[in-house]
Amino acid sequence: MKRFILNLSVYFILMTVHTSQQDPNRPSKSILSFVAWTASIFVYLCFTAWALLPSKTLHAIGVTYYPSRYYAVALPAYVLVAYLFSGVVYVGINLLNTLDPEDLGTLRDRGASASSLVAPLAFIKTLPGSGKDTGGIPEIGDIDPVLVSTVLAR
Repeated sequence: MKRFILNLSVYFILMTVHTSQQDPNRPSKSILSFVAWTASIFVYLCFTAWALLPSKTLHAIGVTYYPSRYYAVALPAYVLVAYLFSGVVYVGINLLNTLDPEDLGTLRDRGASASSLVAPLAFIKTLPGSGKDTGGIPEIGDIDPVLVSTVLAR
């Protein structure tokens, strides 16, 4: 079985040897991915053996020093809680970086186009159903709050 896995690994590596065009001395991404994949499977199998096999079997194999079995349950639980908490942290950071609703920066920012201030009627002319549709798309930019109130109050 070991010989079959070794032959399969060598076959896979030989089939995927494509050197990078930038640096011929650097191994290709497929080889690095294969090594990472096999390493992750090895770590998973070791973790599963440590968690499920009795102590006598581990001692018979030659493994005499290993962490407490408590971590077989605690470690995946910690990882799951950290993953779920990262979503809460992500939302919290975005809320901290958002301006207050009363801040004038939420109405108009420094990078906004001034086209709506120069020709506010151009926006009204391109509204659907106004009868004077020019067929063009207005330039991207903030709309003047006075113009919005005027259009909504019609």
